[in-house]
Amino acid sequence: MQYYNIFQQMLKGTYILKLGNEGEFGERAADVLKVCLTRVPFISIASMPWQTKAGNMRPDRLFRVTNINSKEETVLVIAIKNSGQPRFARDAFNALSRFQIPYKNSYGVFIAPYVADEAAGMCKSEGVGYIDFAGNCRLAFDGVFIEQSGKQNPFTQKRDLRKLFSVKAERVLRVLLNNPNKAWRMLEVASEARVSTGEVFNVKKALSDREWITSDATGFRLNKWGILLSTWTDNYSYRQNEIKEYYSLKSIPDLEAELAAICTGLSVKYALTGFSAAARIAPMVKYSKATAYIDTQPDIIAGAMNLKEAPAGANISLCIPYDKEVFYNARLIDGTNTVSPVQLYLDLKSNPGRGEEAAEILLNDVIRTAWSQNGTIPQKL
Repeated sequence: MQYYNIFQQMLKGTYILKLGNEGEFGERAADVLKVCLTRVPFISIASMPWQTKAGNMRPDRLFRVTNINSKEETVLVIAIKNSGQPRFARDAFNALSRFQIPYKNSYGVFIAPYVADEAAGMCKSEGVGYIDFAGNCRLAFDGVFIEQSGKQNPFTQKRDLRKLFSVKAERVLRVLLNNPNKAWRMLEVASEARVSTGEVFNVKKALSDREWITSDATGFRLNKWGILLSTWTDNYSYRQNEIKEYYSLKSIPDLEAELAAICTGLSVKYALTGFSAAARIAPMVKYSKATAYIDTQPDIIAGAMNLKEAPAGANISLCIPYDKEVFYNARLIDGTNTVSPVQLYLDLKSNPGRGEEAAEILLNDVIRTAWSQNGTIPQKL
């Protein structure tokens, strides 16, 4: 009953837990494991004292699990981490491989507040059990098999993802994704992305924890660009821009050409996006609306183009970007500025149906090709 009440408090967000694998945090991790194992009627579980040390290191917890029927015993060797991202899981694997040596029949278990899907897959491949603070788990040893997923977790990675995809963090991601296989120093990224080195450090750490980058003497570079782009897409919305809709009797090509000419004449930064950019970078669909980012108030350009505001039936959208770095790596195609393929992919994926179809063409024909030609292995999103 004590363990049950603790879980209810955690799920309601009323249970305060201090991180660190000692003290209260470590005890709660142990409680999670005990609760999970109480589902198995033919075993008993008891804590074990630490008997050996590997250097100055030792496992975070030890438990003796006894099969009541066969009297066989298994020692559960526990590694507790503050994060369940892949880097921490790999650290746990390395530690567990050493800690299990003194025990004839042992099983390693990785425990964290939240275990990322990729880390869970790594545990399965390594033959290591895992469990998070909501009870999502996979434990398989000596006739015991428990697998649970989908339980609501108060320690999910959403907060961490919000930091990774904040406006300033996105600037760093744009730089990395637009420069295939380039090795970077933090100062270089900070200058290129127009952010502080502290921001670059935070993003780099988040990517490193997920093992989405590699580092060597030349710097750090993306090694899982596809997963990063896919995750960013899931956390991105084109609607965060300020969008104004207009109508004109002119054709779409004429509207795009006039927009480019007027913005150039007024020294206003602009770049086509959506289907307007897709038609130039990776053409595949007909479209009936021009779309562009502009670095000024839309009504200024609308007035110069004699556009009429149209809540419905618009054939041109003018967008004030939520961050001016959406113009990063924009390119001139047939005399007209377009956003980068990475920015275009994000915008198209926000448009269900034909937008997603166009995004896949862009991904396969342009983005994946660029990364492949620069020595990286193309990844499926």
